[in-house]
Amino acid sequence: RFQRGYRPGGSGLNLGPTLNGDAPEVFQFDPEFTDNIELAYRSQFNDGRSTLNANVFYTRYDDIQIATQGDRNFFDNFITNGGSAELWGAEVDFRTQIAPDLSVFASAAYSHTEYGSFTLLGAQLEGNEFPSAPRFAASFGAEYEFSNGLRVAADANYTSSSFSDPRNDPQFRNGDY
Repeated sequence: RFQRGYRPGGSGLNLGPTLNGDAPEVFQFDPEFTDNIELAYRSQFNDGRSTLNANVFYTRYDDIQIATQGDRNFFDNFITNGGSAELWGAEVDFRTQIAPDLSVFASAAYSHTEYGSFTLLGAQLEGNEFPSAPRFAASFGAEYEFSNGLRVAADANYTSSSFSDPRNDPQFRNGDY
């Protein structure tokens, strides 16, 4: 499936400079456009007790909107446009009912994000990862349903590290969890 996406531009007021005695700044940003391609597989088998779903995807951004923090203080926040960027990856999800009252599930995802040529506050972002975009995520678990309708479930999740800022500053790297 192919889709073209759009996020409108806008403007905002950055109050961060006022903490340094400067006047607030008005910022403006342009619309963002995306071209999205997705291939999906959906299945049910084992007399409807099992499902397997998978996706592969690719998104190209033009004039990507980037929310970021300036260099003055914690409240120095604004949105700007960052040229081109890409996101691609895959995900798979499996669920099966192994007994009338017990089901298990597992999922895994991989995503790759990358900015094209763009400079933000003097930092070159080309090749950097998007903020809050881990490369890997996975989960698995089980659910038991008693005859009275009460359900008990347990699951485990893993998310790989990611950066919390578009500059990919190592001091703002979130660890695996």
